[in-house]
Amino acid sequence: MKLPELKNEIVSILRERSTYKLGTQEYTKKNLTPTDILDLAMAYSQVQGKGTTMYGRKMDKMIAVANDLAKLNGTTQQDAKKRGNKPALILTLLKNKLVTKDEYITLYKDLLLKQTSVVKNLKNADPASRMVGGAAARAAHRDMKGSFDESAVNEVDTKKADQIRKAMPGYVGPKFAKKASDEDILAMADLKDEKAKIYNRYLKDIMAKISKLQKKYRIEESVVNERYSDFIKAKNLTDIVALSKKKKNATFYVTDDNNSRIGTFYLKNGKFAKATGGNANYDLQNSKTKLKDRSDVIYKYKIDESVVNEMAMGFDTMTGLFYLKGVPFTKERIKEVVLFMKSSKPKTSSNQFEMTSALIIKDKVNKGEVTIDSKNLKTLIEAFKRYKNLASDKDFN
Repeated sequence: MKLPELKNEIVSILRERSTYKLGTQEYTKKNLTPTDILDLAMAYSQVQGKGTTMYGRKMDKMIAVANDLAKLNGTTQQDAKKRGNKPALILTLLKNKLVTKDEYITLYKDLLLKQTSVVKNLKNADPASRMVGGAAARAAHRDMKGSFDESAVNEVDTKKADQIRKAMPGYVGPKFAKKASDEDILAMADLKDEKAKIYNRYLKDIMAKISKLQKKYRIEESVVNERYSDFIKAKNLTDIVALSKKKKNATFYVTDDNNSRIGTFYLKNGKFAKATGGNANYDLQNSKTKLKDRSDVIYKYKIDESVVNEMAMGFDTMTGLFYLKGVPFTKERIKEVVLFMKSSKPKTSSNQFEMTSALIIKDKVNKGEVTIDSKNLKTLIEAFKRYKNLASDKDFN
C-alpha cells in the first residue's frame, strides 16, 4: 500500500470511530497526540456548513467550540485572523506527515471558516443567552478578550472587583460586596448588567403598557423590583422623605410593615407616585400623588441599587460612608484630614493679611472633588462624633 493510500485509510478509520460530542467540552485542554489532533480536526471538518449545528446557539457550547477551533488554528478565540500565543495544533499533522501540504491548507481553511462563524455568533449572542450558567458567562467574558492566560485575566478581574467594592458597593449590594469573593462580585455585576440590558430591551415598553392598562381600571399591583436593596424600616415617613432629598438621583420603593394597607409608592427627591407596575419612571411621571405621615403606620422602604449611593452631603446608612460634596469619607479619611489641617498653620509677616489652610481632595474613581476649609472641617469633625457606625477602610478590604 502506497503512502497516500495509507493516509486515506487512516483518515477513513478516524472518521468512522470518531466519538467526539463537539461543544460538550473543550477537547484541546487535554494532552493530544498527533493522531488525536487529526481525529479532532477531522471531526470539526466534517460538520456541515459553518458549524452552527455544533452548539445550537448555546453560549457554553459556543465557548467550547470556539476555544477548540482557536487552538487548532493557532489563533485567538476573539479574532480568527489574529495569531495566538501558541502555534496551531494542526501544524503537528504536517510535521508528522499525517497530511500533505495541500490537505493541510484545505483543512486549515475549513476550520478557519467555522471559527469565523463561531466568533461572529459569540460576539452577537443575545444578552439573555450569556446568562446561562455563571461559570459559562464568566468564561465567555474572559475568552472574548482573546486570552487564554487565566492569571493575567484574574489580575484584571481583581482590580475590577476592588473598584466595585470601594466605589459602587450598592450595585451588587453593600453586604454582598463586603462578604463575596472577587469572582462572585464580578459574576453578580455581570448578571446585573445583563438584567438591565434585558429589561431595557424586552420589558421596559411592555411594563409601561401593563401599567397603563392597570391604571385604566384603577388596579394596583404590589411590585418588588429585584433592582432594589433589602427593605429598611423607618421611624416615620418624614425621615424617608428627607433621605430621598439627599439621594436626589435614587428611586425609593415605599410601603407599610404592619398591614396598614397604605399601598405601594415610588419616591424620588421628596415626591411620591403610586406604584402601579414595574416602571418607576413611568409612574413618577403619570401617577403623582401625596402621602401624609401617619403615626399608626410602620413604614419601610427600598432603594434602587442601580443608582450609585452618592449624596452631595450626608451619612449613607447603606454603606456607612459620609459624603461631602459627593466625596465619600471613612473614619480614617476624616482623621487624616483633621491631622493635616491642624498641623498646617500658614503664617505671614504682614498684619494686613490673614492666611488659612485649605485642602483639596479628589476622588479619582468617581471624579469628585471637595475643598476642605474651616467650615467643611467642622462638618467632618461633627460627622465623626455623631455617626458611631461610620465606615472604616477595613469594611472595604
